[in-house]
Amino acid sequence: MPLIDARTLAAEPSGIGVYTLNLLRGIVAAGPDAPVSVWVRPEVARRLPAALQASDALRLIERAGSPAHPRNLFLGGRAAARAAAGATGDGGPGVLHVPDILAPLCGAFRPVVTLHDVIPLVCRGELARSKKQRLIALWRALAVRQTRRAAAVVTVSAYSAHDITRVLGVPREKIVVIHNAVTSSAPEAAAEGANGGRYVLNVGRRDPYKNVPGLVRAFARMRAADPKLADVRLVVVGPRDPRYPEAETEARRLGLGDAVEFVGYVEHNALAALYRDATVVAVPSRYEGFGLPLAEAMAAGTPVVCSDRSSLPEVAGGAALLVDPDDEPAMAAALGRVLNDGGLAADLGRRGRERAAAFSLRAFGERHLALYARMAAGDV
Repeated sequence: MPLIDARTLAAEPSGIGVYTLNLLRGIVAAGPDAPVSVWVRPEVARRLPAALQASDALRLIERAGSPAHPRNLFLGGRAAARAAAGATGDGGPGVLHVPDILAPLCGAFRPVVTLHDVIPLVCRGELARSKKQRLIALWRALAVRQTRRAAAVVTVSAYSAHDITRVLGVPREKIVVIHNAVTSSAPEAAAEGANGGRYVLNVGRRDPYKNVPGLVRAFARMRAADPKLADVRLVVVGPRDPRYPEAETEARRLGLGDAVEFVGYVEHNALAALYRDATVVAVPSRYEGFGLPLAEAMAAGTPVVCSDRSSLPEVAGGAALLVDPDDEPAMAAALGRVLNDGGLAADLGRRGRERAAAFSLRAFGERHLALYARMAAGDV
């Protein structure tokens, strides 16, 4: 069994942290023959779900520090090699999986890295205020080094695989596509922050390629065009980012007032309630490596209007209304269609649930365990 460096997991997981948490959940759901060793930070280990802490499928090892720390990148290879070899039980070079491009750059182990997307490189024009852009040459060099050294590169969609090959030159046969997992839950409590009534839900960060200001404008256009939709609200969930205030600015400029609610970080069960109670979920991104909110909305049985760009059509699988994210009238019209047509909304919700079944935790865990087994056998 491999060693998973899960120190990418934070106390309030998002993005890569959610992927890492779902990887652990998926392994537990798959029920491996032998426990998988997992490095996890002490402050996070005590906050893991009880089912993970108690599971015989995981051997949790508390280890301080982040994989991103220079000391771990450049000097952590020896410790990683010892731990990975110990995880195999035979003392030979073990498999180390880091759910990011942060594996130690030396050491006698077989590294697996997960490269979710190449957004920092393909969306540079929209990320000029990002800290990562100041170090983009270093990030690209690290991505190239890590993907060349890796025995396998996991990514989350065929679209991402194509772009990783196109942008970084990674051979396609080295890339393993494993779609993200979706955790579904149906809490009985009402969604906090929604205040009842009909609402459009958007979930994610405020990075410009997420196109939240465009969604705010489309929402305002939709309400203005149809008096029957004047009671509908827009709920935007995700961490506030002072670098990108444009969505809030647009809402004020358009005089939307209480019709738009900006919510910060929301924990898993509360977010599940928001998905369940939403009338429609909007995913207007210009680029996504996978688009987890799309899959989460479909798992909740909530109809989705989403962008027709990047990986989103692949993930939607015909179970969402697709629109050009830069065509705000079309986005407004699509949202209005779902809100006004109960039959369409019900059909999209049904198809969404069927599509989301492909993204189960068990399948996610099984596909990773199969990859680890092939690597241990020397087939990768």
